[in-house]
Amino acid sequence: MTDIAADLRRYLQEARDRLVSALDGLSEYDVRRPLTPSGTNLLGLVKHALGGEFGYLGDCVGRPAPVTLPWVEDGSIWDGADMWAKADESRAEILDLYRTAWKHSDESIERLGLDAPATVSWWAEEKRATTLGHLLTRVLADTAQHAGHADIVREIIDGRGGKDHDDFGGADYWNHYVAGIQAAADTHKVTGPVLVIGLDPARIPGYDPEPVQQAIARGNARFEELGIQADMCLVDPEDDPEGPIVEALGRKNYACVVVGGGIRRHEPLLPLFERVVNLVHQHQPSAAIAFNQRADDTPDAALRWL
Repeated sequence: MTDIAADLRRYLQEARDRLVSALDGLSEYDVRRPLTPSGTNLLGLVKHALGGEFGYLGDCVGRPAPVTLPWVEDGSIWDGADMWAKADESRAEILDLYRTAWKHSDESIERLGLDAPATVSWWAEEKRATTLGHLLTRVLADTAQHAGHADIVREIIDGRGGKDHDDFGGADYWNHYVAGIQAAADTHKVTGPVLVIGLDPARIPGYDPEPVQQAIARGNARFEELGIQADMCLVDPEDDPEGPIVEALGRKNYACVVVGGGIRRHEPLLPLFERVVNLVHQHQPSAAIAFNQRADDTPDAALRWL
């Protein structure tokens, strides 16, 4: 094995160990439960990583995996089945499979070398032909990335940070450290009133304004519940909007201006949309600009900036 191959394999093993160690001491529930909006979970990260090794450093280099992975065989991998553990898939089973994958991958590296040809059948045809070295680099990057994900998920579960977390200090140190970060972020936090610029539904020919008016009312009610002052500027699409918009922008300093989806989504109104954005930049240069899809979600659009 060349020096570079040995280095890559060593760094890969360090990433593997970090990923697996994130599960230490946790319950079956905690290693399985989703901790992000996209479902990231610890045992799923391991399951994904083992499939990657069997595929890229096994099948793709002419050394098929010694086991059959059910989620690969039935095609459910393409629906994300490799990213979470079924109720009947045990932690021990998945960890054993991962360690089997380590051994199989390491043997591929040792026997074949970095320049060995490889073919990735599920890649685009012009990219399928590659080398073991390229795939080893990919697996290393992927495993290191997921080990980082695992560190964050573990910290969410029980507060355990990365391997050097305790070297910096105890709870008092970290509370002070995080408070400093929050204080720095707060200096850039957008607060204050909101201006909503949209089309007046009553001014659109052949359009039933009532549903939109009801949605606007619901949005205003939610702004009120949140304690956010929101002003409305509804323009007639047939008239020059500059006067009413400039007047509205001059009322006060707005923290955020929400531009309605009715202006933004309809191609005939794109010039109007561009004018609205330019007017906001000109008359409220410090205001954040947000965009909604429907009148109902105007508060959510503003909250992304407030």
